[in-house]
Amino acid sequence: MISVAVFQPLPGQEIGFLAVATVSRGRLHVDGPRQDLIDTSRDMYSSRTRGFVNFDDDREEWLRAFAESFRSAQVVAAITKDSEHKELIASADVLERLEQAQAAAH
Repeated sequence: MISVAVFQPLPGQEIGFLAVATVSRGRLHVDGPRQDLIDTSRDMYSSRTRGFVNFDDDREEWLRAFAESFRSAQVVAAITKDSEHKELIASADVLERLEQAQAAAH
């Protein structure tokens, strides 16, 4: 099981929650106001496997690669849960801020 949050860093310590994607038991669930940001039709490059990953071939690794590659000055993705690779999970501070932003968005 893996979850990835997509968010927008805002001035100060604030962040804007955009979307969360979770793959559990092979099923994808996406929630949030910008679900369109999680485009599973594109192959993603995984530095862990050193190759491209297709969503239908390995959904969990695709979501890890998505989090790694989805970074810009305006929008960022971070792994919030990963049952297989716990070392890839964002720091406790980031997780707390994401939880607050997600709660505020609902």
